Amino acid sequence: ALHVRPLELGLGATSEIRERQVLDVERYSVPVLLHWEDRMSMTWSREIRNPFLDYRLVQHAVSLPPRLKLSRGWTKYTLRLAIEDELPPEITWRRDKQGFSNPISEWLKHDLAGKVEECFAPDGLVFRSGLLDRQSALSIFSLYRQQPHDRGGVRFTEVFNPLVLELWMRRFATYLQID
Repeated sequence: ALHVRPLELGLGATSEIRERQVLDVERYSVPVLLHWEDRMSMTWSREIRNPFLDYRLVQHAVSLPPRLKLSRGWTKYTLRLAIEDELPPEITWRRDKQGFSNPISEWLKHDLAGKVEECFAPDGLVFRSGLLDRQSALSIFSLYRQQPHDRGGVRFTEVFNPLVLELWMRRFATYLQID
């Protein structure tokens, strides 16, 4: 079965916003985002700058009182106020966060669905080795295919990671000892 213990990423009963922000900067969000930003920029031979990650700005922002970070249901409240005269209100005061589209996600659901199902066949190395349960993987993939592209309970990685592991195992099957 696919069992993963989730990380507790929210605020605990005794935590403060500042503590969570420090964790985001040092451990969760920022390191992951910078990792991918760095890989993408290197792929295209570009030097990318992240002005909002200047250490002085980050230290200042983290030290602000919560009322300047969250106010009347708005996150990044001080930043929104600071750019209010520079951008149209539909951008400054936008409620829905716009992420980047992941075309691979849609390809797995539609164009590549047959290939995923082939990789998740009963003779798949990832299943024969006992690393993953095939019925669980197929069930997760089925749920994933049914959810809208921009939301749902099954994350892209829950399908992609077992798929890549299967492909990796096939590539190096001669070195693996699987019955």
